[in-house]
Amino acid sequence: MQEIFDEISEVFKSAVGDVSEQNSFSIDEYLDQRDEANFDAKWENTYDLIEQEKKKFSSGERKKVDEWSERIREIVFKNVMKKFANSDLAGYISDDAGMIFEANFCKNTEVKSYAIKLYGFYKDGKFPVGDF
Repeated sequence: MQEIFDEISEVFKSAVGDVSEQNSFSIDEYLDQRDEANFDAKWENTYDLIEQEKKKFSSGERKKVDEWSERIREIVFKNVMKKFANSDLAGYISDDAGMIFEANFCKNTEVKSYAIKLYGFYKDGKFPVGDF
C-alpha cells in the first residue's frame, strides 16, 4: 500500500503545481464542468461500485484501505488548499485521489478502467474534466 500511496501522492502534488501555474485556469469554470452530467454521473457510478466492492473486503482489509485513503485525501486536500485556497476544488481533487487509491484494490474492470483514465489526467499535469 505504501508504494501506491507514495506514487499517487507524488503525481497529485506535481499536477496541482502544474495547474496552479496556468494563467488561464478558472476554478469556477472547472467546478462547473465537474458538475456537468456526463462527468458527474460516471464519477458517482464509479464511487458506488467501489463502495459495493469494498463491502466484500474483510473488515481488516477495508479498515486498512479506508485509513490509507483518508491519509491521501488529507494530503491532497491540504496541497490544493495551499495552492488555490478553494475548499470545493480541494474536495473534488482529494476525492479523486481517494478513488484512484481505492480502485487499486478492486477487481471490477469498470472501476479500474475509469480510475486509470482519471489518473491519466493527473499524470499529464491536468485536472480531469469532460466525457472520458
